[in-house]
Amino acid sequence: CTGMHLSRLTPSWWKFAVVGGACFFTNIAVLYIGVDAVGLHYMAAMAISMVIAYSLGWYLNRAWTFQTRNEPLLHEYLRYL
Repeated sequence: CTGMHLSRLTPSWWKFAVVGGACFFTNIAVLYIGVDAVGLHYMAAMAISMVIAYSLGWYLNRAWTFQTRNEPLLHEYLRYL
């Protein structure tokens, strides 16, 4: 069996995976807070949690994973969403 070995994964792949995990947990936490602590309808809380998690993912991937700074912020952000 010729599988992918973990030692072959690049540092940016690991950063991308960490960012994805952070976004997942942020999404779940904001959803939980919105529904259970604030009392929002679950669809409203999900919409808010998605915007926050997507924005966090964009920022962290831009600043940490890929370190891109060659495009205007708003243009890049809107394309990311």
